[in-house]
Amino acid sequence: MKRCSILILTLFLFYFSLLATNHNQPVRTRVDHTFIKKIITNKNNAFSGGDGAISIDLKDGRSLFLWGDSFIGKTKNNKRDSSNPLIVGNIHTTLENSTSITYFKGDTQTPKPFFETKPIANYPTFLWPAHGFVNNNILHLFYHITIKTGKGAWDFEWVGIEYFRVNPANFNILSQQRITANEVNNIHLGFGFLVEDNEVYLYGTKMNNHLGELYVAKTSLINDNLSNFQFFDGERWTPNAKQAKPMKGLDIGISEQFSIFKYQNQYILVSQERGIGTDKIFTFTTNQPNGIWKNKKLIYTTPESRLNKDLYTYNAMAHPQYINKNQLLISYCVNTHTFTNLYNDVSIYRPRFLWVSLIDILN
Repeated sequence: MKRCSILILTLFLFYFSLLATNHNQPVRTRVDHTFIKKIITNKNNAFSGGDGAISIDLKDGRSLFLWGDSFIGKTKNNKRDSSNPLIVGNIHTTLENSTSITYFKGDTQTPKPFFETKPIANYPTFLWPAHGFVNNNILHLFYHITIKTGKGAWDFEWVGIEYFRVNPANFNILSQQRITANEVNNIHLGFGFLVEDNEVYLYGTKMNNHLGELYVAKTSLINDNLSNFQFFDGERWTPNAKQAKPMKGLDIGISEQFSIFKYQNQYILVSQERGIGTDKIFTFTTNQPNGIWKNKKLIYTTPESRLNKDLYTYNAMAHPQYINKNQLLISYCVNTHTFTNLYNDVSIYRPRFLWVSLIDILN
């Protein structure tokens, strides 16, 4: 009888040790070398590299990819021509199956951002893409107004948000307005959206003690226009933007770009750890749009900066419209500390793509 009890106890402990081991198993990922080839077609007026890789399901079979600073035009022998200018600000591409179309202003010799804005106080001023969504056949987009304050790579400053309502069929602007609800708290809203019935949740970050903290606001769609901004103060919603508090449960610096989406009644956050030189991509989950984040998972460590110290990675993004067999498509940006390398090696300034197991993320 004693031996039987010991055997049962041993099996019991072994079973729970297996559960613990499985819980700590690494998240399964697979590098995808083919998806970027759908976007980059090497045509004269096509996207050839950039950062951002922010995607929106247009709900008509197409995905819209928003890009920040970008290049267009053909490349040869893995190089760009030195006369090919960097487009500062934004362009975008649509992808339907394997057909990619690039949208920008100007021409291939003097290309300009697709969305432009007037200079502020004589500073060069451009619009950086945040994120957006489609509802009732209207594309809602947030772009961050940024001014160039000097000649250095990091000499720029965020000054506000521009809200566009756009026809997704032809990208004609239906309306445009400055968002001021968040300017008193300096939260960079609009890098994440969730649409729940007639309410829209907006997410953004704010730097506090050198740590990127995540915040959430809520609005209503009234006459197909975002209205009545409220901020979460940790307990309730308030129209007083100064009372906004960061979301709880996060122990990493959240990147300026990140992704939040709903899957199987759970909300999933994807973010690369914030800061130049960081290479870890994490996920968190929660059960409500303003909930406490939990279930932290390290899903991938980007290898580029370890293989080449001149490179760095940043701004991991999820693309949930491409979920297939519980596999989530995720991208991250790659860049260089040496600007001329963008011409010498076109592969540097292109996003990398991964497939990640959603089962591992949720468990």
